[in-house]
Amino acid sequence: MKTRTDKFKTFLLLLLLLNFKASNSQDSLRARAIDKIFEARPHGVDSRRDITGDTITFYMYQPKTGDFLQVIEYWNLRKTKISYVYYFDSGELKRVVLWKANGMFKKVPSVSFYFDQNKLIHKETNGLDFDDISFILNRGNMFLSKASERYKEPKFK
Repeated sequence: MKTRTDKFKTFLLLLLLLNFKASNSQDSLRARAIDKIFEARPHGVDSRRDITGDTITFYMYQPKTGDFLQVIEYWNLRKTKISYVYYFDSGELKRVVLWKANGMFKKVPSVSFYFDQNKLIHKETNGLDFDDISFILNRGNMFLSKASERYKEPKFK
């Protein structure tokens, strides 16, 4: 019969083993978990996922109409720990949020940009400074241009 300390040691050993898995498999597992969450919601979103190198990109669509809603991009995540979320409405970039993964239960630094007809109308900063607006605008428009093609392709790439 195992004692409490034996169970605790076993738990810690399993936890350590899970943490030492290859990073690509971890990214793939995380991506599959996110996809399962989206699929479980009957009135949620339809998603497409691309993994290239250290970048995971999720394209979100309205399931009934196929309208393009948003892109969540974990770009070069291991180095920068910054996630980019692009929001679209009526075929136009409306909002971009950048946030930095800071660990659990810590204040998350972020910055939000609001656009109207590809012009910046407002910026909110919460502990993260980012001023390369042309980069964000170009990237958002690039996602918008390839969104309709990506919707017709397979879910996972």
